[in-house]
Amino acid sequence: MWQTPKNPHPTQLHTQALENAFKAETIGLVTREEFVEKRKTLADRLEEEASKRKREAEEAAQLVVYALLYLLIIAYNVYLCTWQPTL
Repeated sequence: MWQTPKNPHPTQLHTQALENAFKAETIGLVTREEFVEKRKTLADRLEEEASKRKREAEEAAQLVVYALLYLLIIAYNVYLCTWQPTL
């Protein structure tokens, strides 16, 4: 009996997600044209959601970098204010 691999390839996961979404939205019989259009619409929607998640992750990473730079500037300013020259 065939079993799903434990770590499927990302394209296989995308295909499975597309199939599941399509099955959830197409209950009953549809024409071939309706089938193709619905599948295309679902693929576009899934791709749009994936790009949105990617964009949000990039924005979050950028905020982390800015926060770290800000903390570094504060730490350097504290160092400069507390530095005592030795004679």
